[in-house]
Amino acid sequence: FACDEILVAITISLGIAERTAGMDKFDDLLREADHALYAAKKAGRNRFVVAGMSPPLPAPALAG
Repeated sequence: FACDEILVAITISLGIAERTAGMDKFDDLLREADHALYAAKKAGRNRFVVAGMSPPLPAPALAG
């Protein structure tokens, strides 16, 4: 997007986790999402990783 005629590029990395029966605490879920987030960041820009998924996938291209 443009801000005061300056083009600003935004990228996003996401870590996604699903609560499973073995997760007793919220921190367990948060830890899985955090690991997935760092895997997405390590793989490059505009990536998302679902905990337990391999390899990381690129985010879909935006139209426009």
